[in-house]
Amino acid sequence: MQCDICGLKDQQYLTIIEGSTLNVCKECVKFGKVIKSVEVLGKNNTQKSDFRGKIEIIESVVSDFSILVRRKRESMKQDHKDFASKLGIKVSILHNIETGQFIPDISTVKKMEKILNLRLTESSADKEELITNKSSKGMTIGDYIKINRN
Repeated sequence: MQCDICGLKDQQYLTIIEGSTLNVCKECVKFGKVIKSVEVLGKNNTQKSDFRGKIEIIESVVSDFSILVRRKRESMKQDHKDFASKLGIKVSILHNIETGQFIPDISTVKKMEKILNLRLTESSADKEELITNKSSKGMTIGDYIKINRN
């Protein structure tokens, strides 16, 4: 079994680190509080899991989102105050959305889609190939981290 932090194959300890329960080696145990020692299974009893080819569905707003919202709201003859109250947001937020200064969270966008009867989101499948070392047979926390650089 590998350490969830550094990947070292050593005696494992079930440890609470910053509110998460992890299996860590004796070097990484200093980062948290030890609950108990973990038994290491023999080679025949180990479980292999393959995380390659994981598909993640990413939902985002369309590029001309603010223009579509404003035009559709105006064509339905709704003023800012009425439309904002239906969405449960402030009028100033709606104004910022329509001018393109603010993009709301996906739940608000879904409400807008229902009220306006307009498609405002697009989905894309992102096939994420996890790169692991050939000598490594398991995953570490570092393998799960995905940095968003937008």
